Amino acid sequence: MSPPNDPLVRLRLYLTLLPVFGLPVALWTIYGPAPASPLARQGSRQALALGLVWATVTVLLAGAAQGSFSHLVILRFWLASGFVGTGYFMASFWLMVQVFQGRSPKLPGLSGLSNRLRDRNS
Repeated sequence: MSPPNDPLVRLRLYLTLLPVFGLPVALWTIYGPAPASPLARQGSRQALALGLVWATVTVLLAGAAQGSFSHLVILRFWLASGFVGTGYFMASFWLMVQVFQGRSPKLPGLSGLSNRLRDRNS
């Protein structure tokens, strides 16, 4: 995949990779009516996969923290949830840095999951 040279493609990738707020943009890029470049679709799939993993783990940890455990265990669940949120923001920032450096946005462990997200053109 060639690096993004077009400023509009780069802007769309930056908007897609914004933590939390970029998820609707990523959905629109993949499933919207206007065709997007392959690089924009790849970045959108990465952002969606990362966002889905973050949301799932955060909800599971928050639900576990509501259980009838000791205060120390509940604190550990909330602390783990904080680490997951921080990791999500750092991974999104890393993907933005890759786009800024002219590389395609890829995370090593997430590429397999994001390739399973198919868009309407597949």
